[in-house]
This record gives sequence, structure tokens and C-alpha cells, in this order.
Amino acid sequence: MTISLAISGMGEIGRTLFRCAFHDPEFEICALAHPTTPEALAYLINYDTIYSRFPEKVKVDGEFLVTSKGKVRILSGEKPGELDWKSVGATVVLDSTEKFRTQESLEGHFQRGAQKVVITVPPRDQKIPYFIESINDNKLSPEISLFSAGSATAHCLLPALEILHQEVGIETAMMTVARAYTSEQSLLDKPGPDLRLSRAAAQNVIPSVTWSVLAANELLPHLHGAVDGMSMEVPVPDGSLVDIVALLKKSCSPQEINQIFLKHSKEGPWSFLLDYCEDPIVSTDVINNPHSCVVDSLATAVIQENLAKILVWYDNFWSFSNRILSLIKKSFKG
Repeated sequence: MTISLAISGMGEIGRTLFRCAFHDPEFEICALAHPTTPEALAYLINYDTIYSRFPEKVKVDGEFLVTSKGKVRILSGEKPGELDWKSVGATVVLDSTEKFRTQESLEGHFQRGAQKVVITVPPRDQKIPYFIESINDNKLSPEISLFSAGSATAHCLLPALEILHQEVGIETAMMTVARAYTSEQSLLDKPGPDLRLSRAAAQNVIPSVTWSVLAANELLPHLHGAVDGMSMEVPVPDGSLVDIVALLKKSCSPQEINQIFLKHSKEGPWSFLLDYCEDPIVSTDVINNPHSCVVDSLATAVIQENLAKILVWYDNFWSFSNRILSLIKKSFKG
């Protein structure tokens, strides 16, 4: 089965989704939507500051982008209801605008022909379910027409917590995300509702909140109320890190913890999303890594036998895009 996919919102996550879906034979990209010109969109697909050149030259032909796989229709706009998905044959609309997070605000996509809508941000409506791969994606089914793929951080944090809890047990955990800055932030200081986030993104380490803590407490019932943490927005464009400090139920050495993650990276249901690294990597080294969670084995530490620190890396855009596309496939299989 080939899934006809349209992407609305061609910021960094939208363009990364385009790159990943373009090379996936299970998807056919039928349309892209953004309030810009086809020429501007083609340019940003061909040349990307983080991911470099697109592997082939994408050209413009009127209202279409032309690739080796055919033509992709360009629609100008981003608001649900103003984009005619039926005319382009879209089965799934990936809304990566990061602006529409409620069922009501997304209803226009269905009114204009979409059969399934997926958003790339946490929902702000309890009517919209969210799914984290290998955590609760077994509840996905063809009957679910609207869902959220959560967040890149949640796809990194939750598998790490779940694996550790299954193997040695977690009493409580505190996490800090060192997260690459996003397009929602500004290059220069400017007034905004969040005073810290109003500061210049590329010049500051900015304390903030992270939705992934809520997801961990909701989706890991055995850890409900036992996980907390925060985010630090850091001045890099990609490559993020989750620093987990966990009080374990059993005594464990750093070597034993590393062996747990090494085992799960090689076999079992976590292996496709878990990577294990024995090299002294930094943030740029995880760019283009499709895994949700890259365990930094050199950083694993334990004090007093059961207080453990684990560092796990992820590519904000590439790993998340792979998880989003995987969830879409699963939503058709049930």
C-alpha cells in the first residue's frame, strides 16, 4: 500500500519530513503547502543549513515541484479549510505548522478532503490522542483519523525510562533536556509572553518547560508522579540531549546499565529506535541519526550504588520525522 501524503507547513520539520518520505517507498508525496512561492520552497529543499544539499535538484514547473519521482503540487496557505486536499488526492495530511493543536482548529482539513490528519506537536485538546512509538502505538488503528506524534524529546525520553524501569526498576527520576533552539525563538531579544524565551536563542542557555514530562507521567503509569524535569534551550540548531538522573530500585553499576542498553539496541522491540554509542560524541554527531534515542555510554555514572545518570541524544528533526512516518504506517495497519 502506498500512502498519499501532503505536508502543510514547510519549516524545518516539514522539510525534513519531505526528505524522509521522499526516500520511503511506502509514501507518495502529492502536495506541499506553505504561504510562500514555489521558487522559495524549492530553494529551501535544495539547500538546507543543517542537512546540506538535497540528493537531487528539485525544480519548479508552475505550481509544481519536479523531482525524479514526479510532480508535487504546491499550495499557498496553511490554515485548515483553505487548502483543497481532495483535488490533490491526499490521504494523509501532516500538519507541521505547529499552530493548530485542537480538534476544532483542524476540522477544516477533513472538510477539504483529508482522510487522516497528523500533527507534529503535542495537542492542546484531550480529544486528540498522542502516540509515542513502542510505548503506546499498539493502540493506533485505522479508525483513528486525527492524532499527534507527540514531541521529539518524548520519543527519546520515554523509551530510555521504560527500558531502565523494566530491567532494574525506577523509584523516581529527574531529567533535563539540553534542546536545540527552534523557529519559535528569536535571534534577538524581543518582547513576548514567556520572558525567558523572549531572549536571543543563539546567544543564551534558556531554562524552559518540557511537555515530555507530562507524557512520561501519563503513558508510563508505573512511573506516574515519579518523573519531573525541565528543558534548557541551548544555542545550537540541531542535536539535543536528555540528561536523566534516576533513583533505581536495585543496585547497579555503570557497566551493567550500559549492557542493558547495548542488549536492547541489538535485539528486541526497542532495537529499531535505540542506538548505543561508545565514542566521545557531541551534538553534531547525532545529526541525521534516525534513532529516537542514542545512548552515550561514556557518560553513564552511578553513585551510592543506585543513583544513576544516563545521557541520551537525539536529532530533533530527523529522528522525529522517522517516528512520525512510522506512526502513520502503523495507523493504517492497526
